[in-house]
Amino acid sequence: MSIESYTAKLDSQLSTCRNWSEVEDHLPTPVSDEAEWADAVKVAFSLWFHIPDRPDELARFPNLVVPSEQTLRSWQAVLDQSAEPVVRARLGDLLWQLPAKPRRHRQSRIASQAYEQLAGRWTGLDAKNAQIRALQLALELDDRARAASLIATAMSEFDTTIDDAAPGVSFGYLGILVYAPPGLRSTDLPSRFERAKTVYAAQPHLLKQLIEMQMHLAGSDPVQRAALDQELIHVFLRAAEQSAGLASYLHLQSAIQAAQNYPALRDIAMAHQREFDLTSLGAQAATATLEIDPHRLRRHRACFLDRPNWQEAIEKMLELPPPSGYADANSTEARASLDRDVFRFAVSQHLVNVDSGHARTLDSEDEFDWELGQIELRRFQDEADLLLVPAGTDSSASPTPHRARCLEGVVA
Repeated sequence: MSIESYTAKLDSQLSTCRNWSEVEDHLPTPVSDEAEWADAVKVAFSLWFHIPDRPDELARFPNLVVPSEQTLRSWQAVLDQSAEPVVRARLGDLLWQLPAKPRRHRQSRIASQAYEQLAGRWTGLDAKNAQIRALQLALELDDRARAASLIATAMSEFDTTIDDAAPGVSFGYLGILVYAPPGLRSTDLPSRFERAKTVYAAQPHLLKQLIEMQMHLAGSDPVQRAALDQELIHVFLRAAEQSAGLASYLHLQSAIQAAQNYPALRDIAMAHQREFDLTSLGAQAATATLEIDPHRLRRHRACFLDRPNWQEAIEKMLELPPPSGYADANSTEARASLDRDVFRFAVSQHLVNVDSGHARTLDSEDEFDWELGQIELRRFQDEADLLLVPAGTDSSASPTPHRARCLEGVVA
């Protein structure tokens, strides 16, 4: 069977795909003499491709390595024969991102045009992501006319989707307009922001995203940035006034964080926050009880106290691992644990300290620090409990309870 007939079959089956996740299930079953092309196409679509939320961020195949020459020839052959945007976008983009190969600019142009076609065919976030990648490739080729056309389409799509219940699509198109190169930005962005703020007036965290976009546009202009800072503070103050309980408390904390350079507004938010009784919001102090086996304790102390002199005792003590474990191993475990946690991408976490009354939303760095702290605490409890007992303590009694006050707060 010829490359033409295989590609025709491939195009036919992939033309019904509504997004990238459907492609692998639609790949045609090859006959024996199609194996070379089919295997190469399967490799191409099995690679995960990261498309960012903004056109100024890196888009890449994180696990891409240079394939065999046979696979490269098959990719190029199928790309030359295919008329299906799904095929042309993926193969063109792959060949563009590989190290220097012949006709790379042609492959990039093919991919950009294919992504634009997919943006018109697909819907929702899939369409928006295809539009972003089409624009990125046009900018990499310095095709400003094409980039301007894609930005104009993004503006039209924003106007169409701004009233949708889910904000992700419209915010994505607005991001294209905001983070496009300055010379290609629309002069009518202020009206788009006003429209978005009207639609999402009751959702302070979405308003915060809009204000952060405006901060990007403001650059280093101190007057514009100060006005936006104060607008954000008032967003959270209004949200606190219109809500109750823990939600109101956290909105006030967001206002305090935003008002660090505005003492009068910060004092207003802090005064309102002091009115809350945190115990009524369900805040609790956690404690952990450790019981140490006296026989284990005696063996542990003998390692140091039975040495002939104090110098050897100190040397023996220095051989012990850190009480909370090794830092590199703990960090690796913390990152792996976060990568496995699917819920962290779906919900926001807030940390409230019941003693100080302060609270804040956890960002990705906070989440890592939190997980790392939990790992170190567990390791300290499990592996280093003996260090909590002074060497001179009498260990002849039955297991001694030791209470460690660990985390003063509540996570909501």
